[in-house]
Amino acid sequence: MAFLKFEDEPTGGVQGAVFVTNAIGEPLEFAFSRVDVRGSVLWRPGDARRSAIEQVVRVLFPALASRPDCLLMLATEVPPRLFLDDIQLEIPACRVGSGSSVHAADEISEHLDDVLNLYWIGPRPGPDDRARVLIEALRARDLTGEGQLVDISLFDSHIALLTNVASNYLVALLAFAVRLMMEAGVSDHVWSVEDVIQLLDAAQTSVA
Repeated sequence: MAFLKFEDEPTGGVQGAVFVTNAIGEPLEFAFSRVDVRGSVLWRPGDARRSAIEQVVRVLFPALASRPDCLLMLATEVPPRLFLDDIQLEIPACRVGSGSSVHAADEISEHLDDVLNLYWIGPRPGPDDRARVLIEALRARDLTGEGQLVDISLFDSHIALLTNVASNYLVALLAFAVRLMMEAGVSDHVWSVEDVIQLLDAAQTSVA
């Protein structure tokens, strides 16, 4: 499950973040970015902010190592046609709002209660979809205050976690290898792939 959040800065910029959790609510990933909102008479009201949000989104999602089963965002923060016209999503996503929230005709409205409405971007998940299971679990917890059984494999979450651990280890190892290279006074050497592998092996041996 991923949550997309935006905040307007007093100075005119836009901050955006995406927070990803696994099926039981444990945090997996967090990505953050910001961008200045263009100020010009050439822009129609609201279009400059929509363009800024689009730029932030295009930075946030490529930074994720995992693939969320569902994306939630507030209807008051995300323009209704952003993910219909400007950016195409390959995962179930919806904007969370009220019955009076501004929404596009292409969005599929799902009435939850007198307060909450979901505006699905693309087809609404069926009863057996993983996105639907997560939505129902969140809804049940909101109503009862108790957690629900979510019968979803955590394999994908474990793979994403291991990917992050492995990448961090390799980055640290490479930094140590570069330091060894600098200490050896061979910074001007043109390194081949085989050289880099040998250097990493030497660094790993030194660390061990």
